[in-house]
Amino acid sequence: MPLFWPVIQQLLNQKVVKSSLSVMKNICQEYIDFCCLFFQPVGKELLLRFLTFVLQSYGVDPLVTRLLDQTRVHLFPLANPDGFAVASHGACDVSYGRNNANGVQISTNFPGIWQFDMGKLQPETKAIIKWVDSLSISLMLSFYGGSMVVSYPFDHVTDGTAPKYSATPDDDVFRQVARAYSKAHRRLVNGSFCPNSLDFYPSGIINGAERSMQDFLYFTKGVVAIRAHISCCRYPYRVTLRKFWKENKQPMLEFWNQSQQGKLVFSGGNGELL
Repeated sequence: MPLFWPVIQQLLNQKVVKSSLSVMKNICQEYIDFCCLFFQPVGKELLLRFLTFVLQSYGVDPLVTRLLDQTRVHLFPLANPDGFAVASHGACDVSYGRNNANGVQISTNFPGIWQFDMGKLQPETKAIIKWVDSLSISLMLSFYGGSMVVSYPFDHVTDGTAPKYSATPDDDVFRQVARAYSKAHRRLVNGSFCPNSLDFYPSGIINGAERSMQDFLYFTKGVVAIRAHISCCRYPYRVTLRKFWKENKQPMLEFWNQSQQGKLVFSGGNGELL
C-alpha cells in the first residue's frame, strides 16, 4: 500500500503519534483486534480521515484513548484498486468501477457456504484472505457505496433453498453491532433509500448479499463482520467527502466500541485465557 505511506509518514512525525506508538508497544496480546476494510472510494477517504483523527485524538479524547489502549486496529485502505483506477468523480452508476480488471466483483468473490471453491478466487480476494489469516480479528467493518444500509450475515441462506432471512447462531450479536452503527448515523437511523431505487430499509439494517466476505469470515473464522453502505453514489465528488466524514465519524466510533462489549474468561488456576 505505497500510496498511503507518505500520509502515514507525516503522521508519524507528529509528537502525539510518537507518544501513542510508544504506549501501544505495551499493549497485551489478549486485547481485541478490530479491523476496517474499504472496497470503494468513499471508504478509502474515510479511512485516511479516521486514521488522522484517531492518532491525533490519542491522549486527548477519552473514548479514543481507551479504545486504542484496549484494541489493536488493522486498516486495509483499498481492496479493489482496479475499480478505483477506472472510476471517475461523479460516477454513480452501479456497475462503473465496481469490478476488478477481470470483471469480477471482489466483495462477493469469496467462497460460499455451499460452494467452497478456492480455485475461482481473484488475486485481490486471496490477498484479503491471506491478510486476515495473519491476524486474530474479532470484529470487522467494511465500507461500500451504491446504497444506504448496514448489512450483516448470513448473507446466503443456510440450507441452499430460496432466499429468506438467514440468521447466524450469533444473530443477536450481529444485529446489535449493525444497529450500533445505524443508530449513530443521522440518515440510517430513520431508514434510508437512494434516488431511482425502490429499496427502503426502515431500521437502516438488513440481512445481506450472496457469497460475501462477511459470511466467509464468520463460518471459517468466527469473525463478526458487517458491511456499511454509506453513499448512494459510488464515486461522489470531492466536495461531498466532508459530509460523509461528519455522518460516519460517530458511527465508526460506536462500532469500534462494540469490540469492548465481550468479556475475556480466565482460568481459576493459572490466570491464563481460556
